[in-house]
Amino acid sequence: MADFGLTAITLAAAAASAGTAAYGAQQKNKAVKNSQAAARRAAITQGNQIEDAAKLERLKRKRESDQIRARIAVTGAAAGVDPAGSYADLERQVGFDENLNLDIIDTNRRNQIARVNSGAQADITALGAQTRNVLLDAFTSGAQGVSTGLSLYNALPGAQPTRYGDERDFFQ
Repeated sequence: MADFGLTAITLAAAAASAGTAAYGAQQKNKAVKNSQAAARRAAITQGNQIEDAAKLERLKRKRESDQIRARIAVTGAAAGVDPAGSYADLERQVGFDENLNLDIIDTNRRNQIARVNSGAQADITALGAQTRNVLLDAFTSGAQGVSTGLSLYNALPGAQPTRYGDERDFFQ
């Protein structure tokens, strides 16, 4: 049977190691969750910024098309041409160009949002890989504490290193 000094030192070292490891793992997990939440909020903010920029770009393209249509109408009126006549092809081309530009803006918006979401998901996954198993960390550190306790005990004057030399002797 192990003497009281060996038991006390070993258990104290194990408990201190396990407690410290468990606390550290809890703090690490809390920091990871906070970082994941921040990554989600950043992705939402970026998505909103992309949406706002796309809306503004769509408005600009529509105004450009309206300006071109107005110029065509003024030019036709100044030339005395019927609006449904020879400038109709130009009107159709303006409409085609406008729709094409709006489609490009929408495609770019979708792609940018997908890129932001993909990057955020990768960041969240990478952060998740950093979480710690509190019980496993506590157990592992507790086992290391036993080893440290045995080493401390064996370093004491009057210790019996031949009888309690290492962990194998302690766990028999």
